[in-house]
Amino acid sequence: MQPTFCKQQLFGDKLTKQEKFLQLFNPEKKKLEKFALSISTNRDDAKELVAETIFHAYKNFESLRDEKAFLCYLFTVATRAKAQINRKLKNIEFSSPEEFDFIFSGDIGPDDMTDITLLREAILKLKTNEKEALILKEFSGLSISEISKIQKTSETNVKVRIHRAKKNLEKLLK
Repeated sequence: MQPTFCKQQLFGDKLTKQEKFLQLFNPEKKKLEKFALSISTNRDDAKELVAETIFHAYKNFESLRDEKAFLCYLFTVATRAKAQINRKLKNIEFSSPEEFDFIFSGDIGPDDMTDITLLREAILKLKTNEKEALILKEFSGLSISEISKIQKTSETNVKVRIHRAKKNLEKLLK
């Protein structure tokens, strides 16, 4: 049996807002989850960020002009949601380093886990724009032009941010 949205497309009926959103969202869900995990300090924060992103993206779905830009739209919404969460948490102090959970699931050895933890800690120390550009490019696989749309800046500026982020990471990891 074909899903409802396939039947509606075949018979020319219009899709509901929810069906259209899900049709665009489902193929991009994993990319959003990876992006959220890469800019969050732990899995719980990433899950919260994904939920906030879905809520805001669906709420403002009518503002999307081009379906091809849906992934950029999601990442932009996620970036803004993360900034909003950070503003709320700015005054909260963590009592110990153990409160930061950088552990990924899977079969990762202790040496690799240490390297991952050190890398994540260094990435979190980067300036926000540099960190975001680096994560979008290297971990999420977006193009420079897509990142420039998300960050609302020129492609040249994105390239500079990524270059600076890499240089700063190199210094932080020495």
